[in-house]
Amino acid sequence: MRVLVGIKPGSDVNAVLAWMQALGFSRPEIEVQTVAEPIAFSSPAYLGAGATVPVEVIEAQESAAKAIAESARQVLGASAATIAYGDPASELLARAEATQADLVVAQSEPKSWFNNMFMGSVTRRLAMEGDTSALLIKSAPAEGEHVAVFASDLSPYSQKAWQQFVQMQARGLHKVFVVTVVDARPVDFGPLLPDPTPFMPNLPVLDRDALLQRLKEACPAPDGMNVEHVIVDGTPAESLEPYMQSVGADLLVLGAQGHTWADRVAIGSVALHMTMWGRSTLLLVRPPAGS
Repeated sequence: MRVLVGIKPGSDVNAVLAWMQALGFSRPEIEVQTVAEPIAFSSPAYLGAGATVPVEVIEAQESAAKAIAESARQVLGASAATIAYGDPASELLARAEATQADLVVAQSEPKSWFNNMFMGSVTRRLAMEGDTSALLIKSAPAEGEHVAVFASDLSPYSQKAWQQFVQMQARGLHKVFVVTVVDARPVDFGPLLPDPTPFMPNLPVLDRDALLQRLKEACPAPDGMNVEHVIVDGTPAESLEPYMQSVGADLLVLGAQGHTWADRVAIGSVALHMTMWGRSTLLLVRPPAGS
């Protein structure tokens, strides 16, 4: 497995190392990339016609980027460390495509609603635009045995994502709960409209046993993997993380199908929602194109 790790100043490289060890991928080939961003003209001394950033400032930035990359390379046992210049998300996506990486790793910091919606975010770009599976680290893995939750909507794409996740061979995981989330609550029409359900006697009743069987068929347990299939009540946004806490899971695995920004605004996206507002470390799985 080819793994590209994006590192920036302030990154917790030990958290990245802990997650790579926790997942237990078989002999991953790791490359580290650090991106030196263009220096903002934040000081009045740099403003004015023809103003340029002092050479000493640029050299100091480049030197710091090289030191960060080399330190991360040694900690992670990476085969290479590269330096790029420009937008971190664009450079990381371009490097992943150029090296045909199987997994991109980046750290995600909690942001306000305003920053999530309008400011730059490497992890948001990875969730929305990337063609490669991505591990978005929000905290170090828990102590002891590692448990993951794979959320499936039973779609063909989700089935392919499960197959891709199985092929990753994350042997460090003690158990994987495969869940599908169902909101079987009656529709709340609000105080201004009457409840029409008494006049709709033929409303379908959720067959939980049949749904569970569908989940088992869509995401079968492979040999050697400890898997339990579960139906979770509610909506993904409100139910996934509480369920993870109840079973001691520290990793959420989702299939991340690409959509346009308009699609995501109109229909929403569990992967994007959990990337922007969730607290759990995410593994966004993308099957290879054409699979």
